Parts: sequence; structure tokens; C-alpha cells
Amino acid sequence: MAQPEGPKKEPLPEKTPKNENVQKFLNFAKSNTMDTIAYVALFLGIILLFFTPFWGGVIIGAVGGFYFADPIIRFIRHFEEYLDQQGIVRVLILLGVALGFLIVAPAFFVGAAATVGLKYVLAGAAE
Repeated sequence: MAQPEGPKKEPLPEKTPKNENVQKFLNFAKSNTMDTIAYVALFLGIILLFFTPFWGGVIIGAVGGFYFADPIIRFIRHFEEYLDQQGIVRVLILLGVALGFLIVAPAFFVGAAATVGLKYVLAGAAE
């Protein structure tokens, strides 16, 4: 008696070559993980601005605070030098503009301040 043959296996299709741009993007994402996360978070924050402005602002502020924590900390530490160089009038105008932004977009400042503070604490307050 002949044994019944099972279903015939078809040869697997050849792998299609990947798009070169997709491959470049994947290589970038693998080698620059933090930047890729920041881009995704920034994009998500911008989208959330349309639906929940507070949380969108917090996310955007956190990304900005992460990337600009060092200059912000340096500015705060050397504020007296900045005051001496620029004069009281320019510094008061700068503080007024910052206060205006804080009133208009408090979530941005909350996110940025939280991230700068966290980075400052985790970095060990190194100069």
C-alpha cells in the first residue's frame, strides 16, 4: 500500500529587498536611541497639544528640558554675571517675558523645570 502524500510544500518566496531609506532610518534609530525617543516624544507632544494642551506642553517641555538642562543650569548658576553684563533693564524684560510664557504655557515650564531638576539631581550637581 502506498502512503498518502501530504500537502506539497511550496518554496518560500524570496525576501524582497528592503527600501534603502527605511534601512537608513532603522540604523539611525538603533545607533541614536535617545534622540529617537526624543523625536517620538516631541511628535507625541505636538499631537497632544491639539487634544490635551497641558500634557502636550509637559511632554514638549520635558524634551526641551532634557536637551537644554546644562545651559539652563549654567545660566542659573551664573545669573549675577549675566546681570552685570546685560544690565538691570534687560534682565527685567527677560524675566517679564519668561513670566508671560509661564502664564500662557505653564505646562511647558512644569515639564522643563521637572526635567532640568531631575537631570541636575541625577548628575550629582556637577558643574
